[in-house]
Amino acid sequence: MRERAGYSTLFRQLTVLLRRLRTGRVQAEPEQLQQIASLQERAAHLADRTLPELERQDKDYYTKLSPIVQPGFWESDVTGRTTDSALLSPPSIPRDHPFSEDDSDRCLSELLGTGQNGDQKCQISDACWEMMTSPSYTGYWLTHELFYLEVL
Repeated sequence: MRERAGYSTLFRQLTVLLRRLRTGRVQAEPEQLQQIASLQERAAHLADRTLPELERQDKDYYTKLSPIVQPGFWESDVTGRTTDSALLSPPSIPRDHPFSEDDSDRCLSELLGTGQNGDQKCQISDACWEMMTSPSYTGYWLTHELFYLEVL
């Protein structure tokens, strides 16, 4: 079910990429541009079909994370910055807390203001900050950390 929200996110991010390609900020071959446009159309179609079903099947989950599937949320076109490699550090002690989709979702809803704190956005608990920015996770967990930081 959770992947359904991803179609909307993908559509919005592809919208930004296409805008950059069409304005010349990013370069690509014409075939690549066509493939990206096709993917964007497919993502839009899938999002239109699946988001109402997600809302119907899991109203609580949809409500908590609904801000990320709203128009405009992922369409911010901010120029990225490069991180100073001197600031990077190797993982410290391995985490004793296993990966949990529910914990990740709870931290996202806390960030979005759709969690237990009501509509207070960006009220990040120490526990969520520590968990969602830990340098010691690897693999699939990193996608959740990256997603969290991208929303932030």
